[in-house]
Amino acid sequence: MTSNMLDQYQYLFVGGILGEFLSLPFVASYFKETEKLLKDQGANHVKIFFPHSFKTAEANVAELNSKIEKLWNTNNKPIILFCHSKGCIEAVLGLIENPALFSQSVQRVFCVQPPFKGATITEKRPGVKMSKVLNRAFRAGSLVWPGLRSLKKDAYTSHFENLAETRVDLRHLIEEKIVTVKAAKFEIDKVAWILKLSHQILWQGGDHTDGLLALRDQEMPGFKVKEVTIPMDHSDLFTSKQISNESYLFKANVLEQLMTLA
Repeated sequence: MTSNMLDQYQYLFVGGILGEFLSLPFVASYFKETEKLLKDQGANHVKIFFPHSFKTAEANVAELNSKIEKLWNTNNKPIILFCHSKGCIEAVLGLIENPALFSQSVQRVFCVQPPFKGATITEKRPGVKMSKVLNRAFRAGSLVWPGLRSLKKDAYTSHFENLAETRVDLRHLIEEKIVTVKAAKFEIDKVAWILKLSHQILWQGGDHTDGLLALRDQEMPGFKVKEVTIPMDHSDLFTSKQISNESYLFKANVLEQLMTLA
């Protein structure tokens, strides 16, 4: 990536659930290393936004779109969104809510490890005992934590499929702007410590997984968006060595690969 290429755009990282906590330096410095990578290579306008973890994705859309509009009006450069996990749902719902804003101001939306079909880890799996425990915990947590409801299996599947069938304008815009970055990690010994149990549970259920989502969870229902698949776990691209087992160079290589699709 050349500095001239990077400085054509401005960048907004959109965090997943618990992003506010993971961003703390003594926890995981969420997005901080990838932000530094872009700035070191010539990007002058890089911002980070953490949608409120307690709220549903729908409840965070207005704030996200306001952030995008402000960036566009301030710097007048196309915006590249790097969205992670639940932040991908907020970005897609934001596009659906205000397609004119995204058409005018957003160059690309990278949806990295998106739970578009929900999170299989929250479902009971035949023959996988721990999945029953996690399902009970998820159902109980969802009663008091609205943000978790956005991760329920197929929470948005029928909505996306219906829009793809009935809104040709939205279908064209979504398929033009969005790149889905799916991930799974096969080197079990290199999975982040915080994801080892969930990775094992999904693996036992027969899923290729990034430790939190199965590959099939990351497919976008209804729309034929561009897809790339990268061998990494759910922490590798955006968290620091306190959690991820991957190097700074790994992050740089993945970012460079994605920027070729910008």
